[in-house]
Amino acid sequence: MPSRGGRKNFNYNVIFFQYFDGLNNSEIKNIMIKKNDNLFLVIGMDGFIGQSLYKKLQRHSCNVFGTVQNKKLDDANQFVLDLSTNISDWFFPHHFSTVYLCAAISSLEICRNEPEKTRYINVENTINLAKKFGRQGAKVVFLSSNLVFDGEIPFVDPECQSSPKTEYGRQKAETERELISLNINYCIVRLTKVIGPYMPLFKNWCKALDQDEVIHPFNDMVFSPIPLDYVLDSLISIPELNTEGILQISGDRDISYAQAASYIGKRLGKNEDLIKPIMVKDSNIQFEYINRFTTLDSQRLHKELGIPSQSVWDSIDTVIN
Repeated sequence: MPSRGGRKNFNYNVIFFQYFDGLNNSEIKNIMIKKNDNLFLVIGMDGFIGQSLYKKLQRHSCNVFGTVQNKKLDDANQFVLDLSTNISDWFFPHHFSTVYLCAAISSLEICRNEPEKTRYINVENTINLAKKFGRQGAKVVFLSSNLVFDGEIPFVDPECQSSPKTEYGRQKAETERELISLNINYCIVRLTKVIGPYMPLFKNWCKALDQDEVIHPFNDMVFSPIPLDYVLDSLISIPELNTEGILQISGDRDISYAQAASYIGKRLGKNEDLIKPIMVKDSNIQFEYINRFTTLDSQRLHKELGIPSQSVWDSIDTVIN
């Protein structure tokens, strides 16, 4: 990536590489690219974070490639890679400077109901990719979660031992351990709740409130929202500053979903009577586990990367605005 405000210094030696198309391993394609010291790959660029990261790297004039799960796109910089299949024969360029591992099944319900299937994607094949790219000299950036902890204490230190209570959290914790055991250049990025402009829950709340309909947010379930752009800026800063180890990104506090709904209602100028909080037990939703706290200690993010603390209220504003 070009330095901020600096001049791009690319080594324009032309190289060729071959890769198997993920949908047809018998068809080999040749691609010509320009070699430089900053070549990025986003694994899972069809996901919520991966897609936005890919586009933002493009806007930064980076040479970036991406993988999608099961569809062909016109962009020559995008490959098909299905992590639910055997990827041992998948070929890829071997000179990436940074690889972002964004692909995962993040649904807690699916992970709980299909642990073997999701573990193959979230753990086994994710580690297989980390090994291959890491041994070729790439920095491997792995997206993890606050759910590697049991949520019994707030602002968990990054060096605390993992204590997951959900299958998804156990898979993330296992992948973290495997990644740390590898002799590669890695950065584990633990995230609290990432919210974007099209977050279905907030979108539905806003729509209902706009029509003067009552909503029922949980008053005994908390989260620590962080905006998508805040996360993207942090991810892009990692290779720039050669950040290694564990990095945690969190909001400045935990709030209940009822508090978030009340704040949104006030911002929209709606009557507070439209917001009727309920307890989780009074809903028809079954949760595997409910964390008392979700916040993470993000001091390293602020001190080493120079990214300031993010207010949860400002985070919500980025969505409803």
